[in-house]
Amino acid sequence: MKKSLLLAAMAMPLAFAACTDDLVQDQVVNDNVTRLEGDKIVLGDNFVIAAGAGSGATESRAAWESGNGGVTWYWMPKNADNQSLLTYGNMTGYAKDSIGLCFVKGSEVLTNYKFEHDGWVEWGKEFEEDPFLCKNGEYGYTRYYLRFDQLNANSAVLADPYNATFNGNMSAKGDISNPAEGVSSKINALDEDYKVKELNLGRGIFKTDEKTIFAGNYIAYYPWSEDMISAGNLIAKSPIQMTYESGENSTGAERVAALNKYTFIAGNIGELDGGTEAAEMKFYSVSRMLSLKMDNVADDANKIVLLDVQGNFIHKMELTPEDVIAKKASGVNPTYSKTIAIDFKETIKSWVNHAIYDANHTQILVPVFETTIPAGTYALVVNSETGVAQFAKSAEVKTWKEGSLHQFFGENCASLAPFGYLVATNKKELMAAHEYAVKNNIKKILLIGEIMLDEDFNFGDVELVGHIDGVEVGSLTMPATAEPYEVTANKTVFSLNVNLKSKGCCHDANGTMELTNITLSKGMVFNNESEVTFVTPQENGANEIYGTFNNVPNTDVEEGFIPKDYEPVAPKMTLQKRATVYVYGTLNNKAEEYNGEKYLSYIKVESDDVKGATRKDAELTVSKKNGDKGTLVNDGWIDNFGTMANSTGSASQIQNREGATYVLKIGGQLTGSLLENAANRRCDFIAEVDNAIDGRWAAAWEQKLANIIKIVAEDNEENPDNEYPFVVLSEDNETYFTVNNKNVQVIVENPDVKFIGKKTTGKIENYTPVSATIGRLLIKHEGTTLINYWNQKENIEPLQLKVDARDWAGNECAVGAAKNAINVVSGKLAHAEYDFVGTTALKSIRLSVEGNFDVSGVYEEFAYLSQNGTLTAQENGKITFGTNSQFNIAKGNIVSDNQNGENGGIFFNNEVIGKLAGNLLINEKSYLRAEAGTVVTVSGNVYNNGKAWIQSRTANKVPATIYCYEYEQSADSNWTNGTPTIKK
Repeated sequence: MKKSLLLAAMAMPLAFAACTDDLVQDQVVNDNVTRLEGDKIVLGDNFVIAAGAGSGATESRAAWESGNGGVTWYWMPKNADNQSLLTYGNMTGYAKDSIGLCFVKGSEVLTNYKFEHDGWVEWGKEFEEDPFLCKNGEYGYTRYYLRFDQLNANSAVLADPYNATFNGNMSAKGDISNPAEGVSSKINALDEDYKVKELNLGRGIFKTDEKTIFAGNYIAYYPWSEDMISAGNLIAKSPIQMTYESGENSTGAERVAALNKYTFIAGNIGELDGGTEAAEMKFYSVSRMLSLKMDNVADDANKIVLLDVQGNFIHKMELTPEDVIAKKASGVNPTYSKTIAIDFKETIKSWVNHAIYDANHTQILVPVFETTIPAGTYALVVNSETGVAQFAKSAEVKTWKEGSLHQFFGENCASLAPFGYLVATNKKELMAAHEYAVKNNIKKILLIGEIMLDEDFNFGDVELVGHIDGVEVGSLTMPATAEPYEVTANKTVFSLNVNLKSKGCCHDANGTMELTNITLSKGMVFNNESEVTFVTPQENGANEIYGTFNNVPNTDVEEGFIPKDYEPVAPKMTLQKRATVYVYGTLNNKAEEYNGEKYLSYIKVESDDVKGATRKDAELTVSKKNGDKGTLVNDGWIDNFGTMANSTGSASQIQNREGATYVLKIGGQLTGSLLENAANRRCDFIAEVDNAIDGRWAAAWEQKLANIIKIVAEDNEENPDNEYPFVVLSEDNETYFTVNNKNVQVIVENPDVKFIGKKTTGKIENYTPVSATIGRLLIKHEGTTLINYWNQKENIEPLQLKVDARDWAGNECAVGAAKNAINVVSGKLAHAEYDFVGTTALKSIRLSVEGNFDVSGVYEEFAYLSQNGTLTAQENGKITFGTNSQFNIAKGNIVSDNQNGENGGIFFNNEVIGKLAGNLLINEKSYLRAEAGTVVTVSGNVYNNGKAWIQSRTANKVPATIYCYEYEQSADSNWTNGTPTIKK
């Protein structure tokens, strides 16, 4: 019968040298295929292909070879404990090798069909031209291969796979004379030729779960991977993490053969089409071999780390179909690695077979992709249980040569020397190395790669290093997890980059860190996305930041894979009492935006709430050392209850930038060169004060940096009247200065506050008001705030205050309504209160307002209001101009918008004189009252949609008069006693 084959067998070109041709294997295949119309081929249920190592003299380079010429490549499943399958039966739990077939169309790789190892071929047999079927051995034809599910565990005995040979090649014995459960008894009727005598472990058969495949051109590769196709190319991988298995009785051939799974091979199959004869299939090895030849390997060493700080090891790359056809050992879009780590299940020396290699030296072969490896690359030989390491540097790395190895150390061995660090490449090794370091007073531990520490752990007096030759090779990351954990460090030096991650969108918990007397080395970066606490130390010492410490919210999340209500974590840094942090590098307190919202990092400097010399506050100091000046940049929020200092000599070294907030809390201290706000001075520096006697009020003004001064204390024995002068003593208590800073807003949260000009001494003949300027005034309390409080008996000079909001207009970060010069949120604001009568001098004492003046509480004017802006009695507000007071609103309106009828709105008491350049508006449900003798001249119009009362003539007073250009002709019920007068 005509030979009708679908696939040719695949040879495995796994030689030391870079063989690229003549890698052809015998053909093994079912004919159970059907060509469909179109582009598909139907595969029968028992369709298999064969793949194996070459056995002929011309194919001797097609497989790993031992010293006696035996081929050591074999297909042998193993379980999780790396135990070979010595007794056939249930294959559950065994890892089977798989190869991949990729359909190629033009220059694109489009499919990735998986074929899984399913049995072996008998030695010395060729398939006859007659077709054969493999239906559980039930009938008909001579068979020359056996599948796993046709082997009986009780009768199919596998010979020792490392000693049993057939013509010098690996083999095993097995038969199905006692078939496994489910196999028909018909097999017993077959003659002796049906039994398989010798199975070739180097020739495996493979099957697929696919029912159809495309007809057309194919390339193939090993080992199979589910993500092998990318952007139309074949992804070739060379692992950077390997485990070399060894056993007490294993031979060198077996150990070398164990490298098969770390190599990558590919080949061009050509066109596949059902019903046609298959052509030859040729493979080539993409992987090469790196030879490490070393003297003096420690007996307990069980790990090798190759470390190229420039990162020349290729981890993966893409092979185009043209690359595979051309048998190239290099591809496109390579991903590089600085390391290759090799773990040995026992020790390095137990793995090496001196009979095969060099009886006097340790020689290890490492599968790698072809690359240029520079001189100076490290080979670290490590005990992973202690971190103790030896090392050598390559003086020369020879280039690839056809038919030869890639010699890492040249022709001569490298003599290993002690390494100056302990070494760790993963969490377990880091913990072991740390324990060894503490016990043996060893300081330095080199971390290679990103080590993830995700459980409670205590670092002690060690140095964690992440750089070699000035290049980063390792880092420490505390990831988010399902459960919270805490990492502590005491006297630890972080000479590496550290990442403390937030829980993000996919975890429930963050890791946290507690630090005591630690050092962050120069050039290193510590990113805190979670919570770091500098704890109260048990002994003297300080935390020193020479590198860059970032508090930064994590907003780097992938849209479409996160909950809709996800909010980034705002990271925190806390300095507990007595904790000291010196910043010689940079401390960044960052803010990030996510979904239109800004998330602020937070720093808290704590106090022990003790006054005087005994206080043990936390201290955050920006300083200079060895020519470097520290820098603190705040884009988030800082609460300083303790002590902050700037000893760099330059205010710009502490920057409070736009949108940020710095709060000098009650008891907190800011000394030295202070800090520098952003140029536009957004409302970001808050100084809280509780009295004007201890110098804090004066200090807040003298700094001329705080753009919010918040009066917060309710009671103070030292200043029972809560008097705050706007001419204040300097810190030397010898000279006065006058407040004149329109960038500052004052927030009042006390129940009762009195703003005065200045306290004087001696006899006062003439009172001249003190002039002062602020930016905004915000009243937030239930008491009374008095401006220009004047008590002649206590020698208090009056205050002529100007509130200038023009620099605040439109700044959304301002506290309260952003465009207001004055905002009375609650409580009462009274201008020009005094405790004696009979003077008219107060009429010249002005409250000048540049901007809007909104009242939700109570505002009472007893002197003179001068304003450019709109004066509004808001929903619950009440504005009263007292008897004989005056006002001049040169630009803007007066609005009565109180919703409580006569209980609020605008009130003009007797004899009020006022000028209004804009309009007078009485909104719905609101009220206006003008008493006798009042004269208000409105240059604009009067609109009355609420209710107004204008007092008529009395026995001794003229009627109240409101002049206007015109007024609204509303219902009579809106006016009582009279209406505005049209001024001609």
